Amino acid sequence: MLIKQVRFILIIVFYCFCDLSYSQNYPVYNHFYQNPYLYNPAEAGTFLRSVIFFNHRQQWRGVDGAPVVSTLSFHTPFNRSNAAIGLNVSSFQRGLLSTTDAMISYNYAIPLQEEVFLKIGFSTGIISNSLDLSQVDNPDDPALSTFLNNNIQLAGNFGLKFQSDGLNLGLVLPRLLQPTFVNEANFNALEVGPFDEVLLMAYYKKKVEGYLKTKRKGRTKFTKKVDAKYAPLELHFLYRYSKIGANQFEALAKLNLGEQFWLGASYRQNYGVVGNVGFTYNGFALAYAYEPASKLVAGPLDGSHEVQLSLRFGKRVEPKVKKVKPQQVQPAKDKEPQHRARFQFYDDQNAAKDAFKDKGEKKYIVSVKSFKDFSAADAYKLNMKKRGLSAKIYFQESSQTFHVYFFDAIKLKDAKKEQKRISKNRRFRNAKVITL
Repeated sequence: MLIKQVRFILIIVFYCFCDLSYSQNYPVYNHFYQNPYLYNPAEAGTFLRSVIFFNHRQQWRGVDGAPVVSTLSFHTPFNRSNAAIGLNVSSFQRGLLSTTDAMISYNYAIPLQEEVFLKIGFSTGIISNSLDLSQVDNPDDPALSTFLNNNIQLAGNFGLKFQSDGLNLGLVLPRLLQPTFVNEANFNALEVGPFDEVLLMAYYKKKVEGYLKTKRKGRTKFTKKVDAKYAPLELHFLYRYSKIGANQFEALAKLNLGEQFWLGASYRQNYGVVGNVGFTYNGFALAYAYEPASKLVAGPLDGSHEVQLSLRFGKRVEPKVKKVKPQQVQPAKDKEPQHRARFQFYDDQNAAKDAFKDKGEKKYIVSVKSFKDFSAADAYKLNMKKRGLSAKIYFQESSQTFHVYFFDAIKLKDAKKEQKRISKNRRFRNAKVITL
């Protein structure tokens, strides 16, 4: 009977997705590193611009009934509200069985410190399963009745993300609403809890440091801060915990060869190595991944091909950050006001000094303005940030001075070269090199 063939195909799919057939349409994506929102609703708005992704995965190309996954997702941040929304629609076809889901998402970023956030996200929607009964010899089979009774259900997931200076940690509960699923191997109903499956995510992508660039507008020269564009190396890690299936880990490394081209490779437990390549231009990106056929399935099968298209558009929306108010370091009114100010700033001062400690070697900064009071230095720093310049503050203990600077270097000649270039701008004509 054809129903046996259906079950055979679904059993193969069951193994190929590491028991993920129990989940709420939770297939494997090789391009999760480009769009982590595929797994975690807390990742909506992570690019600080509106973005749309189309992902298509073809497994075992040329084999009739082989799994095919197509996903369309969109997410965007709200204007300066630290919130974001998203939409994810996917179609998962394998053999005679098709699953379609549509989920909407919302998340909010809580600022913990400057440039440190905790994001909380939720998704909700529906999942619909269908079976092509026209190709089944016995549509009255009781097993099919069990399946059809669970073909449309509410679904939801929950995600957390901690973000700090290139480090991103995530936790996802993909089955928040405890739906009833059908085991595709035997069509028996199965109820799962919100903690029966957990996804842990971690990735590190530290962008190269920004730099100052001198531009000319008419007869006027001005210096503008050019933001970092890309991270030379990205590292990604996934771990899937499943109470009813097999646990699985995955690791990926992505090498960005400039701003427009990258190469990558990943390893998925029980499956092997996956190769990735892609390029981006003016907000558009194209990525391709090839995954050799799994060793879990015998036979002359071709590997999996996956293509992703994406487009970023709209204005960049910077989130609100938590700032330290200047009054937190106000000097005492009764005695030694300057000493009191230095004491209050001591923790930040140590953090600044520690950033330059490296086997006792000298470091140099190019100070654009100096102050005796921290509040004035901090106000100047914030004013520079409004002009697009990312400045820092260093406290020089010997002179009891707070220096605002944009540039630091290990070699004195590099610092002097930058000081000479910055000094051409009238605003920073008094820039000087400070030895740390």
